[in-house]
Amino acid sequence: MTTIHASICYDEDGNPYVVTDDQRPDRGQTDWDYLESMTDEEIRANAESDPDTFIPTADQRKRGLLGREVRLLRQGLGLTQEEFADRFGIAVGTLRDWEQGRRSPDTTARTLLRIIVIDPDLVARVVQETQATTAGAAD
Repeated sequence: MTTIHASICYDEDGNPYVVTDDQRPDRGQTDWDYLESMTDEEIRANAESDPDTFIPTADQRKRGLLGREVRLLRQGLGLTQEEFADRFGIAVGTLRDWEQGRRSPDTTARTLLRIIVIDPDLVARVVQETQATTAGAAD
């Protein structure tokens, strides 16, 4: 199974987009060990010192950037709303509400989405195993 590393980035207008490592040939190979060893403070300081990094404000988040991030994550994985919802155990109506800004993911859902960005295949496998176990228990 292949792991895809992807990041949600922002342009200077605050619009999010998904970038995978293979789409960034100019940046070379990502040193994941180094990144995983960084503290939150180091990550924030590096992001703030990079002129290409846009850090959205709380107001920008409230205006629905998160919904666009979910849509871009889904599109970056090449999935329809139905495929994404099924693969990751999310009700398709809930996904639509997130993407259209009618509702925002709660803390648990945001955590799930962050894990999907890091390792979508792992999340899909765990969801599939959980659904199979739950279905077996109901029989």
